[in-house]
Amino acid sequence: MKRILVITAFSPSTYSAGQNYTRQAIEYLCGFSKVDLVYFSYQNQGYEFANPNFRLLDCIHFNFLHKLINMIFCIPFHPILSNRFSWFTLVRLKKISRQNQYDLIYFDFSQVFIYSLFFNNKKVLMTHDLMIQKFSRQGTWFEKIWLRFNESILFKTDAQILCFSLKDKTIIKKNYNRDSFIVPFFISDQLMENEISYFPENSYFVFFGAWNRKENSDGLRWFIEHLSELLTVHDFIIIGGGMPSDLIRLIASYSKIKYLGFVQNPYPIIARSKALIAPLHKGAGVKVKAIEALACGTSVIGTSVALEGIDFEFEKALIHCELSQEFFETISAFTISLEEKIEIRNAFLNMYKLKRERLKEFIINLS
Repeated sequence: MKRILVITAFSPSTYSAGQNYTRQAIEYLCGFSKVDLVYFSYQNQGYEFANPNFRLLDCIHFNFLHKLINMIFCIPFHPILSNRFSWFTLVRLKKISRQNQYDLIYFDFSQVFIYSLFFNNKKVLMTHDLMIQKFSRQGTWFEKIWLRFNESILFKTDAQILCFSLKDKTIIKKNYNRDSFIVPFFISDQLMENEISYFPENSYFVFFGAWNRKENSDGLRWFIEHLSELLTVHDFIIIGGGMPSDLIRLIASYSKIKYLGFVQNPYPIIARSKALIAPLHKGAGVKVKAIEALACGTSVIGTSVALEGIDFEFEKALIHCELSQEFFETISAFTISLEEKIEIRNAFLNMYKLKRERLKEFIINLS
């Protein structure tokens, strides 16, 4: 078996979409290789995984003071890329690498890519978010130039770059003249085994997300404030924790909106809905909520930001709306049958399984 060292900027967990991808990637890699893990923990989030092919080597705890010190000693790089870098940690990682003779080092999230500059092993850079894209919608012009310069340095190494979509692949090629390999999001066994049971006569639309993330809560707030007329006609269910208190109060003023908070298994609720509503106006990269909705056979009605990077063309699967009037007209007229939902689910899962097998072949051949 090949030996892989995973160095990730966050603890693998279900806390966020990116961390959940890391968790699932590690468990997938352990099916055909031996995996060692080093991860950074900012809020004491732990990770445990019982598998004979897995070893947790180190959890690097750091706080705001550590981040500040790291940024000061790494001035050429933007703080978002440098706050986990320290020379002491680099020495530890180099020692680990020498002792274990890895076939591949997997650098996970842009926040740890600086470390890749100091390793000659075969390596991959897993780009959850391209900073040049993320900061094109936020930040100052100076930050955009700064991050483009930083990413150009990080992507000049001989590492293989992994990304989530054709859009990301195109951006990487255009800006950095590097080829990259598109990887699929992992779909949990819980979701794969979920059965579609849909009742059109009393169904609802659903919102799903981590509401402590500003781009999610801002999008939901925009929807409620601009489409209040819809909220008196159709039923809506909101799933996910971290909802700001002012939004909870706003939601409570509408009788046809039900906020469930965090749900351990949200997929039956998503599968029974008419469609997932995703009115995002900020953010970068493929949205996992949209991927999981499609795996449930549920259509996604969302903005260009919500739908970007999803390479799946199927009737009624992805419906683009930008303006409030477009959302109003689409939701008011939207209908879907159980048969159509099953077709969406089957087509999406077949595409996903094919991509997952290609990823396995790619990693084996690379390492």
